Amino acid sequence: MENISNQFGNRFKISTFGESHSNAIGVLIDGVQPNIFFDEELIKKLLEERKTSILKHTSSRVEDDEIEILSGVFEGKTLGTPIVVIIRNRGHKSSDYNSLKNLFRPSHGDYTFFKKYGIRDYRGGGRASARETVARVIPGALAIKLLEERGVKIISKVIRIGELQCKTGFNFDFEVDSYLKTLNGDSIGCIIETKIFGLPVGIGDPVFEKLNGRLSKAIFSIPAVKGVEFGDGFMFGFQKGSESNDWMDKNGFLSNHAGGINAGISNGNDIIIKTAFRGASSIPFEQKTLNIFGEEEIIKINGRHDSFFGFRVTPVINSMCAITLWDAILDQNKIEKEFISSFDEKNSKNVDNSKIDYKNELKRLRDEILDCDIDIFQTLSYRLEVAKKISDIKKRFGLLITDSNREDFLKNVIKELNLEIIPESMIDELYSVIFKYSKLIQKNIMEMQ
Repeated sequence: MENISNQFGNRFKISTFGESHSNAIGVLIDGVQPNIFFDEELIKKLLEERKTSILKHTSSRVEDDEIEILSGVFEGKTLGTPIVVIIRNRGHKSSDYNSLKNLFRPSHGDYTFFKKYGIRDYRGGGRASARETVARVIPGALAIKLLEERGVKIISKVIRIGELQCKTGFNFDFEVDSYLKTLNGDSIGCIIETKIFGLPVGIGDPVFEKLNGRLSKAIFSIPAVKGVEFGDGFMFGFQKGSESNDWMDKNGFLSNHAGGINAGISNGNDIIIKTAFRGASSIPFEQKTLNIFGEEEIIKINGRHDSFFGFRVTPVINSMCAITLWDAILDQNKIEKEFISSFDEKNSKNVDNSKIDYKNELKRLRDEILDCDIDIFQTLSYRLEVAKKISDIKKRFGLLITDSNREDFLKNVIKELNLEIIPESMIDELYSVIFKYSKLIQKNIMEMQ
């Protein structure tokens, strides 16, 4: 029986295969041009970001996620033939699911898969498991690379976890850990914001192949997604047209309520997407359910499960967005034969400046600078707040304000990041200002009675 639900894409096509506890998870990638660098390091980086066990509050299941390239790549470059890559499953414990063999886990795919197919793989969710998303990251890395070479960047971040608003300067290690501990073993949902920068006008097709529709389909294919919105999203239901319209002048758009897409086609603005994830379904509480015989039972799910998976799902969202965008660009190339080559030309050193809307591009880049500056100063504000807390401890225990060893350590950590565009002298200069005001705040608090 043909099942096209395992396939995605029109021209840049992927087909994933495998279950949570099968021997391997894999992907077949077709429609890739020959002689393209197959960036295994980027794949490894994205796979590392979505791993369990290395992140707090995720499943303790340990997988090495080593890729095995079976075809389509030679000497680090694509051949233009189908690419097949697999990742072996080695960290599964099928015995953990023996007690669930005849039970439907609430809000999992157990019940619907069983009713549809008359059979289900109850071990870890089978094909419906989030483990399958490891196969999305491989073609995703390829698409991300192709887009970045053409000036398109995709960034996703967690902006809300339950009642916790994740603002700039947020101390994830402390705040998230403290908040999740209050759940007492329960799971929690989140909202992830995705921003796509640098996509030119004209990507996407009207009516049934709208870019926002294609991106929504891609994101909704990720387990636990329950809502997707673009720009102001559901807020449009509360706004007047005079409030939600994006006005324009000769320099471009004056706002971005639409989130970068009009009539299903990219308008040159940043594409802004928010995705709502439900909390993981497997929780260690007694719940009412049915068994495969239709009888009522009480279920309590133990084992290795995520209480929160927001951080590890961001590379999956980025991958699915990149696959969708590259596929849509290839569709555009079908309409306009020279589109990709002209797309490349606009980002090359020999670009014809007369063909670029430099005012709109300049505005976009200046907006990015403003966003960066806001992030920097909000983070500095948070840092000074932390300095206040440190001063309280120092005052209580009679410690000195200055700790030169600590200051040297902080500077060395930043220098070891090898941020090529930032010279060491600039790091020293910036830190001298930061330390100055941190010490001033601490001094004032220490002197208070």
